[in-house]
Amino acid sequence: MKRFAVALVLLCVCIAVCALCTQSVHRHLDALCAAVDSLLADLDGNPQEAMQTLQAEWQRSETALHMLLTHRTMDELERSLLLLPEQMQGDPAHFRETCRRVRLLLENLLDAERVSLKNIF
Repeated sequence: MKRFAVALVLLCVCIAVCALCTQSVHRHLDALCAAVDSLLADLDGNPQEAMQTLQAEWQRSETALHMLLTHRTMDELERSLLLLPEQMQGDPAHFRETCRRVRLLLENLLDAERVSLKNIF
């Protein structure tokens, strides 16, 4: 009976840790999505402040996301985010397209990490 109780407690701990990790991933990805949306909204005006906000949000989120997601899923997002400051100085249409690409990558990560039957089967 004690073994069953210990196993049940360990199962509850594992479920709680998984739920907290999932919540953390979604919180970080939602914050990055909001920062990219802000950048896209400010493209016609002064996008420098929105770019700094996005970079600061990436600095806060990068470590946690690399611990909780596979590096293969993060590589393309990281590459695109690191190219944004350079591309901001160039063609505005290309920069806007890269911002949309970053937003799409974030949405794909959110969908891939969502707990659903679609992601299980």
